[in-house]
Amino acid sequence: MRFRIYYGDGSTYSCDPFLAPADNVQVIAQEDASSAKGWILMHGLLTREGFYCWRADGYGWDMHETAGFWDYLFNYRGPKHVIFGRTIPTAAFHEIIGRAGREGLGDG
Repeated sequence: MRFRIYYGDGSTYSCDPFLAPADNVQVIAQEDASSAKGWILMHGLLTREGFYCWRADGYGWDMHETAGFWDYLFNYRGPKHVIFGRTIPTAAFHEIIGRAGREGLGDG
């Protein structure tokens, strides 16, 4: 599963999901064959809480609110990794989400 994480400081990450920096996540672009672009964006505006939980069963990053986060920790069988967002100024967030919308997975 290909992905690219966009952080509040402007950095990105797209390597081993278990080594992904855990704090200040703003947007994740993730491969999605059902999307016209071949990828989708996930961000905290969707739930107002931003827990991104890695599923090693091929599903990739899954976004949850607090209850879903605890459900993942207690019930998902397999290796786990959780990263989460931080609130940043609205203008900075919109700049990052705009960049993520243009770059997606970062391959053109």
